[in-house]
Amino acid sequence: MKKNIIFTGAVLIFSVLVSAGQGGSCGWHESGKKTGSTVESQEINTGQAQKPKDYESRFPEIKQEELVTLLKQGTVFLVDANSSGTYQKNHIPGAVHLKGANFKQSLPKDKSALIVAYCGGPGCSAWCKAADELDNMGYTNIRHYKGGIREWLSAGLK
Repeated sequence: MKKNIIFTGAVLIFSVLVSAGQGGSCGWHESGKKTGSTVESQEINTGQAQKPKDYESRFPEIKQEELVTLLKQGTVFLVDANSSGTYQKNHIPGAVHLKGANFKQSLPKDKSALIVAYCGGPGCSAWCKAADELDNMGYTNIRHYKGGIREWLSAGLK
């Protein structure tokens, strides 16, 4: 796998040859062409350069199957940390955009309510910003959906 990584402020641009389902993206916009299951380049807009190592231990991962069940039960609040453009194009139904005008007013009143943050996929760390913001507001039951919108759409889910 070939990767060329260039940091430019809040935008990470890389060229990569990957098989479908590998790699990750956040607010991704294809700047290269697709050939079968190979993506030659992607632009990832994460809003942050790195994810601190302790995030995954502080905010446990939730798997897709469990998330689908909780959504059907109506017992989870979803926060989409992708770019505005990605959110407008695709998001998990019911998810509230982190940068949306009514984000704070939409949050559960119960600080122990289950909140799941997600972004583009396994290679994206934008969910960390959402988790930080929620944690700073006093929410105590924050998890992350590592598969993000990429895994969600790949599974054929709406």
